Amino acid sequence: MKFDRNLDQSLKDLDNDIKWTKDRQQHVRNNLINKIQQNNMTHMPKKRGSKILPAISVMFVIAIMTIIALSGIGTENITLNDTNNQRISGNKGDKPSQDTSINNNELNINEHDHEDFDHPETTEPTVPFKNEEELDELSKPNDTPESDSQDDLLTQAQIMEVIKGQMNSDLMYRLPTEINLPEGKHLTAVTSSNPNSYEVIFYQHNEPIPINNKLLFSEDNPAEVVARVEAKRYETQEEADQAITYQNFDESMGKPIKLREGLTGYQNTDDESVSINWNVGRWALTIHENAGSNDRSESLAKEVITYLDEYMLPAPQQHGYAYLEANQGNSRIIWEKETIVYTIDQINDPLQALEIAVKFE
Repeated sequence: MKFDRNLDQSLKDLDNDIKWTKDRQQHVRNNLINKIQQNNMTHMPKKRGSKILPAISVMFVIAIMTIIALSGIGTENITLNDTNNQRISGNKGDKPSQDTSINNNELNINEHDHEDFDHPETTEPTVPFKNEEELDELSKPNDTPESDSQDDLLTQAQIMEVIKGQMNSDLMYRLPTEINLPEGKHLTAVTSSNPNSYEVIFYQHNEPIPINNKLLFSEDNPAEVVARVEAKRYETQEEADQAITYQNFDESMGKPIKLREGLTGYQNTDDESVSINWNVGRWALTIHENAGSNDRSESLAKEVITYLDEYMLPAPQQHGYAYLEANQGNSRIIWEKETIVYTIDQINDPLQALEIAVKFE
């Protein structure tokens, strides 16, 4: 116990002998404070923001990479759109190279969509004829643009509308609604027109030929004329009347022949021909036959009368005249509406001439 007291006293004496300067105290104090702060920082729990900052950095990096990737895709799309625009504009020199990075399926679709613009020469024309080798010329389109729209399967009513569309006249277009043709024959036509007239020559052929096809104008035209229709406006009524050559027939025109009850015709005979003439309403009719033939004029006159009992000729506004050849010659039917004269001719069959006339609009 004594030793302890001596030691304690010695320490006290030593403490009194030690002299602490102000600078020394301040230095020791600063060191102690720094160590305490470092110790607190070491044991202090991490703040929440210290975890968030790395996560935000990672997300920021990912966002940058995404923008770069999207920029690359956008560049490809722009390249594709530019290429398509160049292809549509017909600039063949700017086509994409074979090693382009565009998806192959996408490229094939775009090329298919625009192949009509880039390669019109590869489109194969539709040939309307069954035997291409024998009828190559017939398949060529007409020089007029309207003929390209004609379809091989058009009805005759539609063909008449096509014909009207290819004429340019101030007159109202009047055509037959139908022309009877033998089975297997196709109707076509050649047209011409001016402000005061129009003309349509109807043809028939084994194969369909477009309206106004250049083959119909050639010397080797294989089609057969069926009929010609013309409309012409005259300057005066007198000129129109003279074009009709209408007559009132009587006994002075020949020997009376009873054609049926209440209807008398007048037969005129000479060395070259026989004709039977009669009038019905505003119409004058003549059956003509070469002398020495089969005496068909009278029987044909009776057939015509029977036919006209069922069907009516166009109603003329003045007069009309039908000249029918019994010998399969050129029959002609002509009538007027004021100063416009309508004519149907170049028909070999007289009954067909009547059929066309009664189907006139």
